[in-house]
Amino acid sequence: MIHSLTEHGLALQDRVYDLERLCARQQATIQRQATLLKQKRDRARSVNAEIRRLEAKIRQLEERLSRNSSNSSQPPSADGPEVVRQKRRRKRKRGGRRGHKGCSRTLAPADQVDAIVECKPDRCCACAHPLSGDDPSPWRHQISEIPEPRIEITEYRRHRLSCPSCGRVTTGGLPEGVSHSSFGPRLHALTSLMTGRFLLSKRDVVTLYDVVYGLKLSASSVIAMERRMTEALAKPVQEALEWVRSAPVVHPDETSWRQAKERAWLWTAATKEVAVFNIHRRRSQEAAKVLLGEDFSGAACTDRFGAYNWIERRGYCWAHLKRDFQAMAERFGSEWYGCRLVASARRVLAAWRLHREGEIGRRERDERLADERRRIHRLLVAAKERAPAAKTQRECAELLKTEERMWTFVDIDAMDPTNNLAERNVRRGVLWRKKSFGTDSEAGSRFVAHILTVVTTMNLQRRPIFAFLVQVREAAIRGSEPPSLCPTT
Repeated sequence: MIHSLTEHGLALQDRVYDLERLCARQQATIQRQATLLKQKRDRARSVNAEIRRLEAKIRQLEERLSRNSSNSSQPPSADGPEVVRQKRRRKRKRGGRRGHKGCSRTLAPADQVDAIVECKPDRCCACAHPLSGDDPSPWRHQISEIPEPRIEITEYRRHRLSCPSCGRVTTGGLPEGVSHSSFGPRLHALTSLMTGRFLLSKRDVVTLYDVVYGLKLSASSVIAMERRMTEALAKPVQEALEWVRSAPVVHPDETSWRQAKERAWLWTAATKEVAVFNIHRRRSQEAAKVLLGEDFSGAACTDRFGAYNWIERRGYCWAHLKRDFQAMAERFGSEWYGCRLVASARRVLAAWRLHREGEIGRRERDERLADERRRIHRLLVAAKERAPAAKTQRECAELLKTEERMWTFVDIDAMDPTNNLAERNVRRGVLWRKKSFGTDSEAGSRFVAHILTVVTTMNLQRRPIFAFLVQVREAAIRGSEPPSLCPTT
């Protein structure tokens, strides 16, 4: 009996042992399955996160590919063939209207005519009878022609004579107004005009002089003439800079540049009469203060770039705002808000244009702008709180922080709501950069800034550029006061 109970107890112990091993194996299996499930869940989370990241990247790339001149600062010349520009609605058909006064080439006055050729008929065209006499008011037909291109070369022979008393050799000096350079003032002015106004390269200038005038030059001679003109233009450009700094309203802007194969920036500040340029290594508040001055107290119409935040009376450009709103209208998740903001921006610009053209008074303009101001504020607040696109929420929040800058032009009569003046002026610098890829030295950058200042200012004031450059070079040779770029009041 005792033996059978012992065997039964051992069997039970074996059974318990087997059950414990089975439980251990099942527990290990459960732990492995839990670990695998956790790994799968983690992998699913990472895959979902990667999918969301890639979807955001795709939307970002699609937004970048859809970027054009209507929804960004990209110039129209960079738009691809897939961009369809909206045709402007014309209120009337093309062509002249009934009763429109024709426009034709005006004849030069008689005192400006170099030669007059009298063309008289010898016989009657009907009966061949001899004709004589003069017509008191003959038909005038003028032909304009350029003279035969040639270079005038003046040789100055400087004699060296020995003194019979002391034996010292004395060299004859050049007459007053004659430079030690081998090129005259008009050649300096024309060379600067070719490179700074018509954007010809140094080799193109050399080739043009050789083909048209038969003058043999080198590229280094062109650079030397540019540097002399840079020195001669230093004072007029500095006066223009002081004029702009003291102006009540200024339109600044900047664009990328390259100096000595490194990144730089071409800055401009313009009024309706004077525009100045400067090339700086940085695109920062420091560079803006170098251009406008540390104590600038005027008003400025700019884009939303942070380098101008130090200006107290600053207004946002509505052309930039309209493009930002258009980008919202084309962005997934903010189409509803963007379309309405674009429509409001168009009404703002239309009200300002009608007031400028005299079709509506100031009171009506202010009433229209007040309505749009309230409407735009409500749209910005709603987009900040409810727009699905995170980028749109951030942009609207930033605009709401500085909302008063959107309406600075309402309180300052001399300020336009857009910065198109500076955009147009800086365009020549953009074309220069695209052709020459920038400058190789600080001296070259100074010439670019000086000549762009002169060319743009002369165009704004409708003054002759070539005559101004000749006068500046002649003043530098004589050591006299150069002409001013500032308008005369």
